[in-house]
Amino acid sequence: MAAIGTPIDATSFQLLGQLDRLIDDRFKPKSLVLVGFDLIADPGCRAYFYDMATSWALPRQQVEDLIALGEAMVLQSPRYRQFVAALHATAPTPPRSVEQICQPHHIAVKTTARDAD
Repeated sequence: MAAIGTPIDATSFQLLGQLDRLIDDRFKPKSLVLVGFDLIADPGCRAYFYDMATSWALPRQQVEDLIALGEAMVLQSPRYRQFVAALHATAPTPPRSVEQICQPHHIAVKTTARDAD
């Protein structure tokens, strides 16, 4: 994975650096929104996305889920919402939330009842 991930990460950070240089002071504040499978709170959902093959021939549902997840993670990000608010605008709502995308892959966590005090 390092052989694949390192060049992708390097390219991504180079692109971000170039964008930062191109955006002048008229477009402040700038904001960076992180999107990644590590940020998925639900362990079942995180496993679903991590277990996807790296392939040009993914099933249609997986492609749709990947696209929807990226969109939802950005649009639901507190930093993105703060950035949009600073521009006196309203952040759009994603067609499906991260929670809705993850729901079919949710792993129920067992809880124990507490004694009433």
